[in-house]
Amino acid sequence: MRYSARILFQELCATRGFSGGYDTVKLTVRPLRAQAALDSLTQCRFETAPGEQSQVDWGQVRVAFESGPAEIHVFVMTLGYSRRSFAQGFEHERIGALLAAHEAAFEHFGGHTAEMLYDRMRTVIQRASTQRR
Repeated sequence: MRYSARILFQELCATRGFSGGYDTVKLTVRPLRAQAALDSLTQCRFETAPGEQSQVDWGQVRVAFESGPAEIHVFVMTLGYSRRSFAQGFEHERIGALLAAHEAAFEHFGGHTAEMLYDRMRTVIQRASTQRR
């Protein structure tokens, strides 16, 4: 629920004995509202029924080995209902790694969801017919 700075000020005074001024509350709330607005633009939470949807994406992480640093490509599958996740590292993001990662995730979860949502992964999207290859 969203409250105005004026209502928050009144509630703080009435229930918490706040003795500060309205401007103090207004100036404190302003950056919180800006951050909340930004967060709402960058995060979209999908509420789904159990077994309905999983979300799949690749991430990258740099790891220091004795032989030197290396970039590891991390496959991540997250169940939409429980937010339970599976992650596995690979040397690349090619189709063979993607298929192996799916099989490992399905084994880990004991099955698969009815729908899988991919976040513009190069290994699963097709080029538009108007683009040159």
